[in-house]
Amino acid sequence: MDEAGLYVRFLPNRAYVSAGSRRRARGSKAMKNEDGVTLVLAVNGTGSHEIPVAIIGKAAIPLCFLSPRALCSLLYFSQPSAWMDGGVYHKLFNTVFVPDFRAKIRLPCVLVVDNCEAHGELEHP
Repeated sequence: MDEAGLYVRFLPNRAYVSAGSRRRARGSKAMKNEDGVTLVLAVNGTGSHEIPVAIIGKAAIPLCFLSPRALCSLLYFSQPSAWMDGGVYHKLFNTVFVPDFRAKIRLPCVLVVDNCEAHGELEHP
């Protein structure tokens, strides 16, 4: 399992500008906008079983999930900085990983994560 950042509404901060038009080409505040979400991706060692992708965002209920729009099959978690923290990690483990793996196998499994501070110790029978 690992996380990846996905930046939306993020314009490039560098562009090729010819020497004659450098005075007219300047950056804008929109180029500094870093609205993003964190994607949580996981798969088993052989690649035969993928855990559903989870999104961590800032909004409690994003507009894209409100009715009458189509239901989204992705899991969504809210966190003020849109990053993984201990609370979101515990929710993901108990509501996503354990039920999904228990539906497929009954053998003991290990969840391998990096050494991020949010990834605290978890135990499950």
